[in-house]
Amino acid sequence: MNFEALDGTKLIILMVAGAVFAAVGLYLMVRPKAGDAAKIELFGMKFESSSAGLLVFIVGAAFLATPLFAPEKSGGGDDNSAQAGVADPSKPPALRLPSYPEVEEQEPNDRAQAANIVAFGQTVAGSSRAKEADWFILELPPDPPEKVTIRVRHVDGGSVSYEIFDQDEVRKTSSSLSTGAKPHEFYVDGATQYFVRLKSYWETERTSYELQMTAARGE
Repeated sequence: MNFEALDGTKLIILMVAGAVFAAVGLYLMVRPKAGDAAKIELFGMKFESSSAGLLVFIVGAAFLATPLFAPEKSGGGDDNSAQAGVADPSKPPALRLPSYPEVEEQEPNDRAQAANIVAFGQTVAGSSRAKEADWFILELPPDPPEKVTIRVRHVDGGSVSYEIFDQDEVRKTSSSLSTGAKPHEFYVDGATQYFVRLKSYWETERTSYELQMTAARGE
């Protein structure tokens, strides 16, 4: 049997209640009885006072024993290694793709922390299975243009849905397309990278796509 972790306050309340029940039960069992033993009705059943005392004592003892089975909840908050800034060796880090003009995505990249890193001007081709998202980091060069174009192209399968975020994880835009390509232009304004999340628009379908970031026309 699994017991849910409890915080310290709840454990203290249970232990205090257990101590009270145990003390009352012990008193009922050992108190002197005058004449016939008193009858006590509890939950529709009749007990001798000593039997009722034993029952109350057992309940109290069970409360007191709760800390042995229900561990205390730690105060560390949500155990999420990415949010806590602690590397989790069981989860892959971000992966830089080979420096070819055209490359294929590398799985797994279904989390922002495991995104594929795509160089400026590079075209990456990928596909997303049902209920799966692909994450990419589009890097800007050391001397970036004033304005860039991020282009998403639908290649095959169901419609592709995507979101583009700046380096502060603020969403810049989101859209979807079932054919052709769609460009989005952004002023760099000191940015060094953009995050892109792509997935199939319909969870039951697979989609294929291409993604690229270049200097905007005229730059």
